[in-house]
Amino acid sequence: MFSYATPSVFRSDLQQASLGLSCDQHRPVALQARVKSNIPLLRFALRCLGQLIGSSDDDSLRVLDPIITAHPDRLILEAFSSDLAAYGRLSLPTDTLDIQGTPQWGTSNIDFTSWLWGAVGEMRSSRETWLRLGSAGFEIETLGAGGRFEPKVDPPISWYRAFLELQGAMMRPCTRLQVAAVDLLAPVRYLRYSKARMSPRALRYEAAEGGWKIVLEPWEEAFDLRLPTPETRSLRTWGRQRLRLIEPLLPFAVGVEIRLLGRAMPHFYELQLPGMTFLLGLTGWGRQSFAAEAGYSLWRGLSQPVDEDLLETRHQELSHLWTAPRQPLDEELVRRGLALWDPECRVIRYRPLTQKPLDLAKVYPPDTRLERALQLQAQVDHCQLQEMRKVKRLPTPQGPVQRELIFRDWKIAGTCQDLALEMVVSEREQILFGRCPCAFFQAHLLQRGPCEHLLALFEASRELRLPLPTSQPVVGREELPADEE
Repeated sequence: MFSYATPSVFRSDLQQASLGLSCDQHRPVALQARVKSNIPLLRFALRCLGQLIGSSDDDSLRVLDPIITAHPDRLILEAFSSDLAAYGRLSLPTDTLDIQGTPQWGTSNIDFTSWLWGAVGEMRSSRETWLRLGSAGFEIETLGAGGRFEPKVDPPISWYRAFLELQGAMMRPCTRLQVAAVDLLAPVRYLRYSKARMSPRALRYEAAEGGWKIVLEPWEEAFDLRLPTPETRSLRTWGRQRLRLIEPLLPFAVGVEIRLLGRAMPHFYELQLPGMTFLLGLTGWGRQSFAAEAGYSLWRGLSQPVDEDLLETRHQELSHLWTAPRQPLDEELVRRGLALWDPECRVIRYRPLTQKPLDLAKVYPPDTRLERALQLQAQVDHCQLQEMRKVKRLPTPQGPVQRELIFRDWKIAGTCQDLALEMVVSEREQILFGRCPCAFFQAHLLQRGPCEHLLALFEASRELRLPLPTSQPVVGREELPADEE
């Protein structure tokens, strides 16, 4: 649980503006600094972060406040959307700040209300702007306090798990694409004026002889990334509408690094901005949470047994250094919520998620089903593609077009431990149907998730489920009526 003495405040007059961020009283952080440059861009970045915090398909979900980490070289704000499906990180080098007095470095939660999000829009380069962090609270005025204020907040376990899973995703091997900001802005702007009302609605990254390109489904509209590559591959991602969150920042970005973990896996967009960096992380598809379901973890294969004495020594060392080059033991510190992997600076940062160490038994309840599945060897007998085609009129910025949409599932049959298995997997990597003779499946079907045998078959067939184009031009058919969708 964390608490605030007062709400965060924003005050401004003709000469000066002050943004006071109220920190958790139990984990004090103190900083007073004048913002030396890029004030309008900082305003855009803070508003993007605030918009991300409130973004969700479910309005009933509670908004959770960001975490701020103040280190001698960086000021980092991290936040999740209320459905834990999107992550934002604003990194501000301290050399862009004129720091006054003696700061108190550390990590804390900050009060970030919808009122503050709106007030930040008043930041202007014509006014001297100050940034203040503190846990003792700020003087409250009627005009400067407004909005929601919760003096005590008890975040759910899923919020902590989302932070750990996010770090697990960022430490995994990935495909990195360094692209021009305008090349990413083009498909984002296309989606603003063209919204598909039916599936498929993925965004594909395709590599061929001509280089990398982004393909929007179901239009199969391609945007060249001007990035040469000798390989041929295709990676499909979902949740593309949330790329609109970074649209206001893209015109100012000097470059964008896209990190892709794989099909239906998390993907990241790091915007290199003048004087700051903004990172957007998205899950495999729009409604998936970074907290994921019990029994699945992006740390799988990364975490290894460690010597607890050596780990504690490294923990104490890092707590005094704040940042350090990455070492093998650091992965376990990150997995326990004691440190942060910073991909921008390529260092490990001391960043405890909580005042007391996390209880990992609560964050990761044991799931023997997944552990058994990882030890099983499944044999795929056949992986058959099933298609259904429909002709639809799709909106585009140039007007409606007619395309033949292709809806695909994969029908898979195989064996595991001499058991005959069947399953149907969607293009979103979801198990739609399954059949297994084991006692667990017969008792629960798929109501409690797939059994270990189906999970093993799912992994064994992963490379056989190819990402294919989702529509094609209509040939030799009459035009649909103008009002038919």
